Amino acid sequence: MKHYGDLVIEKQGDRKLVVKASIPSSLKLKFKVICVQKNLNMSDVIESLIREWILNNGPTNEFEYLEDVLNETYEDIKGYLPSSLKLEFKVLCTQKKLKIRFVITNLIQKWIKISEGSENQTRID
Repeated sequence: MKHYGDLVIEKQGDRKLVVKASIPSSLKLKFKVICVQKNLNMSDVIESLIREWILNNGPTNEFEYLEDVLNETYEDIKGYLPSSLKLEFKVLCTQKKLKIRFVITNLIQKWIKISEGSENQTRID
């Protein structure tokens, strides 16, 4: 894989583009820890979450409203998406009048809750 700014060329010739969002540092840390524990690539998880969200026509009923908290620090998080998926994502966000950052933050937050819930369920069993 070769990086050229925001463009990534895979060995097979697939074009991947960067999707980036600023999310709360605490959320990024939880996301990173769970990905490491499950031996997952953060970018692959982001791609999977976005793909699933698009396939379900961009549901927002489970999204929580996240206000910018003054004392919360934010960090960039990046995912590398096939160019067609990034375009679909941007179009759907625009149609629903949602910021990409809002969607990515909520998708990651929901994924963390599900991951933590399944981890707790495993401990109980």
